[in-house]
Amino acid sequence: MFSGKSDVLIKAIKRLILSKGGDEIIVFKPSIDTRQNNILSRTGANIPAISIDYPIEAVGYIKEETVVCFDEVQFFDDSIVKIIEELIKEGKTVICSGLDLNSNGQPFGPMPKLLAFADKVRKLKAVCEICKEDATRTYKTSGSDKLIEVGSDIYIPLCNKCFYKKFKG
Repeated sequence: MFSGKSDVLIKAIKRLILSKGGDEIIVFKPSIDTRQNNILSRTGANIPAISIDYPIEAVGYIKEETVVCFDEVQFFDDSIVKIIEELIKEGKTVICSGLDLNSNGQPFGPMPKLLAFADKVRKLKAVCEICKEDATRTYKTSGSDKLIEVGSDIYIPLCNKCFYKKFKG
């Protein structure tokens, strides 16, 4: 979180729309992210997206599009991996955005498998809330035991050093 991944995804989609046209691109997001029917960044940038509960739902929406995008892919179950493999076999370009680690510092949902199969991976970093170094971790400040909670007000970005001081401390 806080690394600008939504901004990067939105810019990539807008660039593709300019080069390919909007009819060739379809964008999905998990319905657990109830903020809007858009991918929304903290800078205010946004782009329309179809909210789905399960990855298989995406298949029903995809027609002639050549580019398929998934935001917050860590919230989907492992079936997303097979669906993405099938889309790639069909010759479609697939772009995914998501967190690789959860707030406990463990691999998040299908991300390890997706990272292993990806042709290209771009890891973004935030700024550590404590020491201002590069942050690659998300620390949950709410105290809740729930693994998945949506909302930026209950998380802070931390570097590895500060994360382990907080998490293990």
